[in-house]
Amino acid sequence: MKYLTCLLIVLPVLAHAQNLVPNPGFETMVACPANQGEADFASAWFKSAISNISPSHADYMNACSPVWGVPFNPWGTEPAASGVAYMAITTKVTSIGVNYRENIYAQLISPLVPGTRYNLSFKLSLCDNFMLASDKMGLTFSTNSSFPVNNQAALFVNNPVTQQNGWVTVSGEFIADSAYTHIGVGNFFDDQQTTLITACNSCPNNNTIYYIDDILVSPVTSTSVPVSSFQYLGPLCANTPCQFNDNSSASPTSWFWSVSPSAGVLISNPNAQNPQIVFPSSGTYTVYLSASNASGTGNIFSSSMVVNNCQVGLRENQPFADPLIYPNPSRDLLQYKFSERNITEIHVLSNDGRLIQVFVPENLSDTELTINVSSLDPGSYVLVIKSESGSKRLKFTKWPD
Repeated sequence: MKYLTCLLIVLPVLAHAQNLVPNPGFETMVACPANQGEADFASAWFKSAISNISPSHADYMNACSPVWGVPFNPWGTEPAASGVAYMAITTKVTSIGVNYRENIYAQLISPLVPGTRYNLSFKLSLCDNFMLASDKMGLTFSTNSSFPVNNQAALFVNNPVTQQNGWVTVSGEFIADSAYTHIGVGNFFDDQQTTLITACNSCPNNNTIYYIDDILVSPVTSTSVPVSSFQYLGPLCANTPCQFNDNSSASPTSWFWSVSPSAGVLISNPNAQNPQIVFPSSGTYTVYLSASNASGTGNIFSSSMVVNNCQVGLRENQPFADPLIYPNPSRDLLQYKFSERNITEIHVLSNDGRLIQVFVPENLSDTELTINVSSLDPGSYVLVIKSESGSKRLKFTKWPD
């Protein structure tokens, strides 16, 4: 899961659709809370047992309770951000146990759709009676009800929140990379990654607990066409896949990529959001992107770029005439032509020099070989062609199947 830190986003053309979080403000209850650790009294919410030490756990506060109420309760005085209920969660208590957590979770109303952009937000307030403030409170997703402390979250605060009167809204955007079915709320980073600072020297409890309210997970909807844009990663090398990433606005849902000149250019998928492109030789190319959403097709964004021959300097020595390998990139069969006879072995090496495969020609007099590279993972490799008089190195690229 890719994660992002706390963001405040102002996008006037975007609007919230349905909130996929059930009982997001904890208003609906199974029973009125009477004791500590009754987070599962809020309908649809459950206590995560991972990194928890029973019977301690998150606390459910509701105005119906004379003790664990809203706005008055043992942890302080705070009106709900909305309604009459909220949760109270600690983020780090080393005196109870290493990586002790009081995380909670719920099953989403419907699964997230991979590739879809979502608005995420929640509200938190440091409880009045606690000295310490923490970072890392956030939201994460899972395809089941298991939420490990694994130093990942879809949205989290990267600096300790010290506000004790009123609420801080934490918000951001998240692009789903799986069909997640459950949401987790709490601190999913270990103690080493979690920072505590003193926020209130006069407060009675040397600990940290936050009130949590108004959890939001909502698909981003747009009322404007995209402004197409992209960026690319890494150097542009001939015969080597280059990663291109969509950077268009207004949440596009379809894309069309093209390149000029197009001869010999391979695009992994012209309709993918983030394709790879292989340029056949050095030179100047122009890459085009047009992004669309339900409101229409945006502008055609173009960028001219210089592709270099990054394979210069790979030769060890040259005992035989320049060979030809094709197609390069290759998905399955790589053809190797050369004028020199007496080729003894061909080694396939990874870029870091690890030996991956060895091919031995059946006939030393052959001047053309077929090498099956279909079992290789996508990426760049080095062929080491050995003959009786020396060796030569050539790069090739394995393209995804």
